[in-house]
Amino acid sequence: MRALLALDGSASSLAASEFAASLAWPSGSIIDVVGVVASASEAGPARQQLEHMLDDAAASLSGESRAIRRTTMVGRAGTVLVELAADLDDILLGSHEDPSQR
Repeated sequence: MRALLALDGSASSLAASEFAASLAWPSGSIIDVVGVVASASEAGPARQQLEHMLDDAAASLSGESRAIRRTTMVGRAGTVLVELAADLDDILLGSHEDPSQR
């Protein structure tokens, strides 16, 4: 099984991460833990919070029978996630809490 866990630092994406960690993943699963930032130079507390959330999610999902790939990508979140979704079985994400980003 291939799955994508998309995180943005929000409370709802934390809930998605906790849900993903509670699932019994089939042996051989590949789970991509992904955060998206607008620019590579983006810094500050929000970026640090996102990076920390990605690290925590990857750690909570790790197991002997699955591969976890953690990455931060640059671009518009919706566009990046649609591009990544091509060959996936599952996508887990929270609702974005900033209406200007929809």
